[in-house]
Amino acid sequence: MKRFLLPILTICAVALATCATGVDWTHVGTCGFVAPDPSIYRNAEWIIINSILVDSSGNVWCTANFDDDSVLGYGGEYFLRSGGLTCFKTDSTRIDINLRAFGFPGAVTKLVKGGDGKIYALQNYTRYEGSQPDGFVEFVEHRILKITPGGTVTKVWSPGPVVAGKPANNVISGMAVGGDGNVYWTTNGIDCQGNPALTAAPYAWKYHFFWRYDVANDVVQECPEAIGVDNGWNEIHRMLDFEYVGDDTFAVIGRMNDQAQWTLCPFKWHWDPPRVPNRVWTSNDCNVSDPGRGRQFVTATAYDPVRKQLWAGGRSKVEAPLGPWYVHGDPGIVVRLNESNKGFRQADKGPGYSNYGLTHAWNDTNIAARFMVESYDDDSGAIHVIRNSSPGTVFPAVACAVRIENDHFWVYDAIGFASLVDLGPVVPGEFNEVVVYGNCQDRTARVYWNWTEVYAGNLAPYSYIDGSQGRVEFGASNQTAPGGSSTVVFDWVGIGPGFVDLGSPANSFSYYLDGSVCPGYELRSNIMSRWNGARGNSTVFGPEPWHVESIDNWHANSYDEVQSPQPGTYLNGHYWISGLAVNPASGRAWVAWGAERTYTYDDISRVHIVPSRIDGMTPPLEDSGVPEPGAQVAALTFDADSNRVYALTVNLASGIFNVYGAEPPPFEVVASCGAMKAESVGSPVKTDVAKVVTWPEYAFESDHFYIQDQDGFAGIKVVPAKPADVQAKGTLVSVAGNLDVVDGEAAITGASVTAEGSAEAKPVAMSIKCVGGAATGIQPATDPSYGPSNVCSLVRITGRARAYVEDDDSGLRWFTLDDGSGAKTKYLSGGQLVEVEGIKVDADYWIDPSYPPHLVVTGISSVEPQFGNRRVIRIRDLYWDVVEVYP
Repeated sequence: MKRFLLPILTICAVALATCATGVDWTHVGTCGFVAPDPSIYRNAEWIIINSILVDSSGNVWCTANFDDDSVLGYGGEYFLRSGGLTCFKTDSTRIDINLRAFGFPGAVTKLVKGGDGKIYALQNYTRYEGSQPDGFVEFVEHRILKITPGGTVTKVWSPGPVVAGKPANNVISGMAVGGDGNVYWTTNGIDCQGNPALTAAPYAWKYHFFWRYDVANDVVQECPEAIGVDNGWNEIHRMLDFEYVGDDTFAVIGRMNDQAQWTLCPFKWHWDPPRVPNRVWTSNDCNVSDPGRGRQFVTATAYDPVRKQLWAGGRSKVEAPLGPWYVHGDPGIVVRLNESNKGFRQADKGPGYSNYGLTHAWNDTNIAARFMVESYDDDSGAIHVIRNSSPGTVFPAVACAVRIENDHFWVYDAIGFASLVDLGPVVPGEFNEVVVYGNCQDRTARVYWNWTEVYAGNLAPYSYIDGSQGRVEFGASNQTAPGGSSTVVFDWVGIGPGFVDLGSPANSFSYYLDGSVCPGYELRSNIMSRWNGARGNSTVFGPEPWHVESIDNWHANSYDEVQSPQPGTYLNGHYWISGLAVNPASGRAWVAWGAERTYTYDDISRVHIVPSRIDGMTPPLEDSGVPEPGAQVAALTFDADSNRVYALTVNLASGIFNVYGAEPPPFEVVASCGAMKAESVGSPVKTDVAKVVTWPEYAFESDHFYIQDQDGFAGIKVVPAKPADVQAKGTLVSVAGNLDVVDGEAAITGASVTAEGSAEAKPVAMSIKCVGGAATGIQPATDPSYGPSNVCSLVRITGRARAYVEDDDSGLRWFTLDDGSGAKTKYLSGGQLVEVEGIKVDADYWIDPSYPPHLVVTGISSVEPQFGNRRVIRIRDLYWDVVEVYP
């Protein structure tokens, strides 16, 4: 590996352009750093993490992490991750910062913007897995660095230099900027203060867990509520365990028990009242995302502050092999038979055999295959191609085989040592199709050769029942031929109980190998997670006990290799999330992944968009193009001011780092009022057809209005961007804006409104019990709730007036209506909570308590969030919407 030297600081001009399908990616610039050996970006054990961000001035900052043999680790055995930083400035100049030249060797895994306008870098590269000497994970000092706009670098804090013999889990685990603009981080080590003496107890295992840098006063502080207390978990996810989620709250991503279980725990610098330890949970009930399988290690996180959602992705994990296979001798390899078809090849040099086998306990067994013999040497013995034996657990075992003998294929009784049928000469390179069926219960066999039955008869049994399992084996075997060799290629193989003829579908077999992978292929999957915040709360967490509202899990590339493999479609290697960023306008995540060289499922140069609404484990992904062909996307970010997306790439041939930018394609959900509510908060939406305005009576009466679908069963609040766009009832309007929850109701906010005519607003009649309803999408539940939600819809109810309230602390007068379904309304009177019968009708309609009238009321099904989403009917016109009837 050659050495690659760079100056400390480089300034130059940049100007290039390119575009790709999906979106138009424009070249921003090329970093002044090159990975001497870009193959390190295909290593699943030493995953390289990078970062990119846009500062307040619009400058784009990125990392460039690579291996360099000019600096060796402790003992000279392992390379450090070398790192550089590049800033692409808005004036088209570039600054390259060589961290090693500043005395800070090592890779930066995360960049953040401090409240002082400076860039802060987390230098904490740690290998995800792989054998290390003496338990060392990486021989590099971890640091928090501060970078000025001019490119000056200073160290803010470090847990201490590397000490020979000191456990390497003395690391900084994560970094984030709090709402106060200060830089916070967590540590995960034996002694996070750099003391090499580890003989005294306690060993400070996560006893110094939480720290911050006061950017205004240039002071590093340890959390006062965490000193001397174990504030850690069983394991934190190496480099990326920490995100700020609003309201002075941080989220720590840890794992429980198995590595597929990820937890999300709230953490604060100061709890009120104080909490010891400074975390909410230790192991149980901590917002566990548990898909049960399919991932290891967190490699990328992103928080969406608009929708209160935290996204996380990791590396794929090896699951169970494809079938209970074993291998004798050398394993096979996958070969391409033609442009659209693959097979696997097995080669053997005798004596012995190189074949795959599968054990079973079936009384009758079937193996079918399409194969060819590429070459063989039959000087002194037989070559087994296929062997099928049934178990001797209940009946005496039998065995039937197809082998080569004297340059011919033969059906062979492998227990009776008898050649049964000559199948004809061996023609190297010529495919044959065969079925070998054996039944130990009646000691028979059936053999089909190229669609013709060539044998149906008895087989010699074992002389006793030995209790052994049956075996099906296929491959190349030269058991009695010293120095002999043979090579066999299988296009496909099917195995299972019962007789299955040639031409039968693949699902007729218990195990079917389509030739695209070898037997015993280790299945992989990579499951991402999203923790969804409780609507109406200020963070991803709800109030005590700090649960999130829901958790979504899905396969990152939308393919589940373990549960639903498609013939010929396999990952063929690990992949991991290398870039993850959320579009603040749409709430959709942009994601990219790196992968091993053997990975073949899709193009890792491509960026994908995950929908904001995730249904099931394989959501459809949208293509957002290839920033640079032949490169891995190493990091992604959005500029919150311009909504422009940026991608950092590393070319897998040249090792050159580049940055590209793009304008996200326009995105909005065009849907009915009911369908809109199923989308995420913040999603851009537009009405599918013009909707009728149901409230208010006159436009000047409010700063918002309500619309509903034609059938009347779903409505939504509309808050226009311009107050002048409020519409009165009966107007037909088209509306576009962003979804939100306003005063407990699903709403289109910042809305543009186009009036398109008029129509009658028709109410839906229902019992008072049904007013409101359960949570539906972003629409919270009412209290009480019964049945589907009709909040924001125009409804009509009937019943007896029960109470006329004049003593509400709000100063408003209203009445209640009751139809015998048990409705209650609570309100404050003189600071005391008072309860009356019936549902509240927000109308000043005086009622004679000595003769409460029977009324029909029409209005909007609404809520009052200050009373826990208490139900209320909001009328439009007292004369028309409150009608007295005489039953």
